[in-house]
Amino acid sequence: MTAPGLPAGALPGFGPPGADGLPPLHVPLRFFLTAALSGVLLGGLWLLEGDAAFGSRWATSQLAATHLLTLGFFVMVMFGALFQVVPVLGGGAVPRAVLVGSIVHPCLGLGTGCLAWGLWNWSPGWMQLGGLLLALAFLVFVPAVGVCVLRARALALRPVRLAVGAFAVAVALGLFLAVGITFPELGITFRSWTNVHAAWGGLGFGLLLVVGVSHQVVPMFHVTPAYGPRTTRFVPPAIGAGLVLLLLPWPAPRVAGVGLAAAAGLWHVHATLRLLQRRRRRRLDPTVLGWQCGLFAVGAGLWLALVDAVAPEAVGWVAEAPAREVLVAALFGFAGLGTVVVGMLTKIVPFLAFLHLQRLAVARGDFAAMVGLPTMDRFVGRRAAFVAVGLHAAAAAVVVAAARWPEFGRVAGALAVMSFGWLGVVIAVAALRYGRAARSIVRAGA
Repeated sequence: MTAPGLPAGALPGFGPPGADGLPPLHVPLRFFLTAALSGVLLGGLWLLEGDAAFGSRWATSQLAATHLLTLGFFVMVMFGALFQVVPVLGGGAVPRAVLVGSIVHPCLGLGTGCLAWGLWNWSPGWMQLGGLLLALAFLVFVPAVGVCVLRARALALRPVRLAVGAFAVAVALGLFLAVGITFPELGITFRSWTNVHAAWGGLGFGLLLVVGVSHQVVPMFHVTPAYGPRTTRFVPPAIGAGLVLLLLPWPAPRVAGVGLAAAAGLWHVHATLRLLQRRRRRRLDPTVLGWQCGLFAVGAGLWLALVDAVAPEAVGWVAEAPAREVLVAALFGFAGLGTVVVGMLTKIVPFLAFLHLQRLAVARGDFAAMVGLPTMDRFVGRRAAFVAVGLHAAAAAVVVAAARWPEFGRVAGALAVMSFGWLGVVIAVAALRYGRAARSIVRAGA
């Protein structure tokens, strides 16, 4: 006997999405696991290259590492999360989520690997293959999710709409840069657009999506007051407006764009840290620790970028100009958004596992099983979650140090391998525990 709506022999909870629009659990989990693997590869690259990876932002190993982090980890996690986030925020189910995930996941993973390999070895052929696979992934995913977020009028989806739009612009800029790299005879000055591409990807997609998700998960998971209307209504459009200014060619609009986007981001960092201080659950929580450490790093990165754009002489003591760019990226990316995402995964993965078990018990009409469902701590224990956040925070500190002193590069790589490796183990163990609990529900009702 199988659960209603599942094909015979299917693993419960891994079948078609339910009436609430949530896809099967395997859809986001495969993205999360692959993200952890990309992080391990990133750390391995740093471990192999050492100080050469941090000596210059234009080093081939650094370019490869950057895309393993951005595409392989951040985009992989965020794509997986959007399958769950969009229905919850009122956008409805992602159409044909299982099929979309089955196409996007391998194309994104293989495309990132090919692109990183091509950048590391400066091989145009591998870059082109990676670009084609990534283009296919984006052409399938962005319209599927875009239909959901555009047709819904839920206020909570506004930052997600902006994030998806910013991602489309970042992809277009990335393709433009790829053409300039692989076809040098065209004479495209791709380096002058690299910072704009990074801003649309990091601030536009990364930060805006974290902003949108935080408006929901911080009050829900940590029992804080809701965000104020100024934060929810004005921060996402201000970041978007700043990014638009960055596209203009004159220096003044670009400085204004950095200022506007950074100021809006700093406002959100301030608002979130204040809310976390006012949470009702005062027990030390690994996800809260991830938010706090990550947001401090995001704030430091945004502050450094803002001052560097307006008065670079004021931060000359921090590092030389080229090294400051690497330092901003390390603070904002690996140390900032990276720590936030790792902390959120330790909460989101067990929450999704519990939610899908609950749906399975309801679908089977087994209300006795609902009473005996494993708690969220059974999927990801507090100690395992603290280790995940602590390892990443330690790795982040050394990565930031390596951005200033490249001789720390191999230590940063070793810690990154440990951090992402442990995160992968945590997610895999949660998936196995979910599978055992789901099978026990089926056996009990057979």
